[in-house]
Amino acid sequence: MIINLGDYFSKGDKWLYDELKNIKQDVLPDDFNITVSYTSDQYYNVDSPGIAISKLQELLTLLDFPNFFVTISTTNKKIQEDLEKIKELYCPFESVLSYEFIDGEFKKIILSIVYAFYLGCTYTSIRKGL
Repeated sequence: MIINLGDYFSKGDKWLYDELKNIKQDVLPDDFNITVSYTSDQYYNVDSPGIAISKLQELLTLLDFPNFFVTISTTNKKIQEDLEKIKELYCPFESVLSYEFIDGEFKKIILSIVYAFYLGCTYTSIRKGL
């Protein structure tokens, strides 16, 4: 089973939750594995872990889906650092998600405060009919 985490920003939380829930079984065979393709993500700031990979761990924890069965295939050379931060925030399991590097460039998008402010202003203007 392969999940393309790049679809998260176009399909949303419910899509990712449903994908994981549909895969989840009460008893998983020892050789069971989910591969998550991870070649881009959005970040709130330069120090935060990626939004999509954080949501993945949060939902795995919510569904009581052990990290042991998930492998991240990624172009992110700093994945270990992100996974350690995410583990502290969302993960009661002893180990972080496992990963393997694949060839390619990782696309890291930092959401700026100005952009977030702009979105807020645009939303407010639309609600007021401006």
